[in-house]
Amino acid sequence: MTCCRVAEGEVLTGSPTHNQAKHGDSFSVATATLRVLAALYPYEEGLMQGTFTQRVAFYVEAELSSAREASSAGDPQQEFSHLERAHVLGQESTYWHVRIHVLMLAWAIRNGSIREALGQLFRIVGAATKTAFGLVPQGNTGGANVSSFKKMPINKDLAALIQKAKAGV
Repeated sequence: MTCCRVAEGEVLTGSPTHNQAKHGDSFSVATATLRVLAALYPYEEGLMQGTFTQRVAFYVEAELSSAREASSAGDPQQEFSHLERAHVLGQESTYWHVRIHVLMLAWAIRNGSIREALGQLFRIVGAATKTAFGLVPQGNTGGANVSSFKKMPINKDLAALIQKAKAGV
């Protein structure tokens, strides 16, 4: 059976009951979407060696780890804040851009935010079809609370990490 890495140390398998018990009902939507994403944009370290996607992975995964910690602590606002930071870091990579919007969709479903869920569905399509062409608004945090076309200033700490990833340092 094919698996895909969802987060560092976490693997999706064909066991939805185990995954739903661990992550709740919203996990099934995210699981299906992430499987499609993994098929379209495989995250294979050997294949992406030296690319921006690979070089920014450590920083994006650190924010996703912080988001999981905030979720476990019962702090959905802090969780979403880390998802927004991950979005800014990874939005120039189709893989990370789509994946983070899928995670934002799962957040919206878990937290009962219809507006955010609908916004994320729109953004997933946009990220999947426009990122490869460079059509991303720099610094946009990715939530439905801002226009998906609005450029935003990038925090200095994130800008430095993006530059490191682009330079291959």
